[in-house]
Amino acid sequence: MTGDHLLMLYDMEYVKGGCVGEPPPGTATDDTLGTYSSNYAIAIVGLAAAVAMLLNRRASTSYKTLSINFFAWTAFGYGVAGVLHQVLHEDEEHAEHAAWWKTSYVATLLGILALNTLANQLLYVKVSTNSVFQLIITAIAVLFGGGIILSNIFGSASLILTGVYSAVVLLYVVVVFAVWCEWPKVLGLALMIIGMIVQVALTPMCGDAAYPDCFKDCPLPAPYFNHNALFHWLFAIGLLILGIALNTNPELASSAEVTTNGFEQIKSLVQVENKEEAVALAPF
Repeated sequence: MTGDHLLMLYDMEYVKGGCVGEPPPGTATDDTLGTYSSNYAIAIVGLAAAVAMLLNRRASTSYKTLSINFFAWTAFGYGVAGVLHQVLHEDEEHAEHAAWWKTSYVATLLGILALNTLANQLLYVKVSTNSVFQLIITAIAVLFGGGIILSNIFGSASLILTGVYSAVVLLYVVVVFAVWCEWPKVLGLALMIIGMIVQVALTPMCGDAAYPDCFKDCPLPAPYFNHNALFHWLFAIGLLILGIALNTNPELASSAEVTTNGFEQIKSLVQVENKEEAVALAPF
């Protein structure tokens, strides 16, 4: 078995013939099994993590809501991308169904914004309880995240803009979880970021531009398994680690809930403890 059945638009006769001349028209699109199946892997992992968090009784309402949104939107966004690669035979450089690519990007961005908000809450609990600090980090997340989302909706769908913003937010979340000393979560996020970096670094050697040269400089077995597939699998593995870690150790479940009356909740807890001590010391 040569593996030709794994491809639909790359012309394998052209590749086997040494890529002489220009590629046949309409064949320079990454719709390989390695790419779209790994998109579906991310979707499955994200959906499973979202369902697990929904059933998690230890997580606080805020922690649960934001985590579910991150996993669910991520699953939907990458799932749509998988359909675009497999069914519509498109990639980011050959996007005829622009509305669907926008849907994919906006969905992943909504997930990233939810994760950003979760990290803000964790940082607020851990580092500072100053309401001004909370307002500032919330405003930054909403302005930048909302701006990128609106840019994708009303402008052209931008893989570069979406990817850069997502990577920056993931790096910020890594720092937040490092502050909490939550190393499994740091590991999961790190793998996701590494996947993004690898994709960008290998694109010139393994992407559509390398097709006329038979991917000769690609360190991967392209086109069967290329830079997109490697990125997706690293991202999926990282997402799986993060999903397990977030579900097994939800910090906000054991910390003060981050709400506008958070100080009142803490004050009430102290009053209850004092009353219990008074009862314990009272004479019989």
